[in-house]
Amino acid sequence: MLKLRLLLGNQKQYRKVIREYAMIALMYFTGIRVEELCHIKLTDIQINERSGWIYVYGKENKQRKIDLNKSIRKILFQYLKEYKGSLKGPYLFDSQRSEQVTTRAMQHVIKKYERRLNMPNLTCHALRHTCLHNLVKEGVPLSTVAEIAGHLKTDGTPNVDMTLRYIKPSEEEKANAMELISWD
Repeated sequence: MLKLRLLLGNQKQYRKVIREYAMIALMYFTGIRVEELCHIKLTDIQINERSGWIYVYGKENKQRKIDLNKSIRKILFQYLKEYKGSLKGPYLFDSQRSEQVTTRAMQHVIKKYERRLNMPNLTCHALRHTCLHNLVKEGVPLSTVAEIAGHLKTDGTPNVDMTLRYIKPSEEEKANAMELISWD
């Protein structure tokens, strides 16, 4: 995210970059699916300086509320300040041709930054994985992470087994874990 933030300093590109930054950051900080990002309407988001949330419509049109941390609130404030009056329709993110950005267009944006920032394996889904992985790493209970991710069973309870697929430890994390039980 730091590499992406550096691009915001280019005033000629600021308007375009803040939009793309807001899209990427929203996926990074909330773990939403790219399809969910594309369907967020302005009426689905509530932000102020001290709190905020979005309503996301996931698979099978199941709605969930995700709280927004101060980092993403700040980015969304910047984005909305720049774009709110010029959006073509009810959606949080539009495109040049439509009132709603498409999944494919968002994938192109991510691919562009993957190349530009030399970050192999940067994908929309990798942003989701990173968010969920970071939550678990910070000690958030798996049931809470499952609810944030929209991993729910048909009865509405968290599907922790599905969430476990997203939080595989890195090689470094496994090595650090083993060092925890070292005698030296």
